[in-house]
Amino acid sequence: MRLFSSFLFTIFFHVIISAQVPEEPIRTSLLTDRLYSDGFVYPTFLFDEQHAWLKLGYRITNSTRFEVQAFYDKYATSEERLRIPLMVKSYFSSRWYSFAGAEPEYLLGNAHGPRPVSGAMQNVKLKPRLDGIGGVGYDVQEDFMLEAKVNHQINNSKLPYKGQESNTGKNSLLTIGGRFKF
Repeated sequence: MRLFSSFLFTIFFHVIISAQVPEEPIRTSLLTDRLYSDGFVYPTFLFDEQHAWLKLGYRITNSTRFEVQAFYDKYATSEERLRIPLMVKSYFSSRWYSFAGAEPEYLLGNAHGPRPVSGAMQNVKLKPRLDGIGGVGYDVQEDFMLEAKVNHQINNSKLPYKGQESNTGKNSLLTIGGRFKF
């Protein structure tokens, strides 16, 4: 009986000791580990201008990401635009990356308007412009990046880039910019 009691005590003691060992926390799904977002909204400016940016990304591997961004701009001229870049970003060092994808741009609200067509002003309904995009970037710090991007128009939309008077053909645009987060 003493042997049996000692055996039960040993098993009971082992179970209690094992129950006190902390286990690894239950990991959340890989989606939440790899999903990230960022964005900002400026307050309404003097002439009712508004600007906003949103980024959603998914880390496919440590060096490759898929990102969807959205840029909303309302200018003093009451023109509203929405750009939605869809891209794959690939880091080839800890700070340098390249990216490629597509970027549709929409003229919101009144998509009609007087536009110069063949030298004369006409009311034209403008379909969205679709661009192929590519470029390189450098993460200077966690909150500061620099980027050079090329847009090349793919479709035959007459929607000009912001700042252009008209769009008579397939255009290309070089953008050099940066983002500082504070």
